[in-house]
Amino acid sequence: GGGGVTAAQWEEVKVKGIVPKIFIEAGDFIEVSSSSSNTKYKIKRTYNSFYCTCPAWRNQNAAVDSRSCKHLREHLGEEYENARCGGSGGVAANNQLLKS
Repeated sequence: GGGGVTAAQWEEVKVKGIVPKIFIEAGDFIEVSSSSSNTKYKIKRTYNSFYCTCPAWRNQNAAVDSRSCKHLREHLGEEYENARCGGSGGVAANNQLLKS
């Protein structure tokens, strides 16, 4: 696509008034590189959830909608991920809440 994202499409992914840095079509994915190896991961969007195929994302016990990882934060934006996952302290803080 030539960047023709409509206002309605941005509305779909908006969380608490915040939109992600990039738009990924529902059912689509982008490929991202690992910072520590030559591995490539996929960031995938279903209707209103985002997934990453990296081990850090997959190994979390949190509900899919409250998981994040550095790849999601980097590509969707820190602020967006905090709004979407309901945490201000990121993944580690969310895990602490679950354990206590």
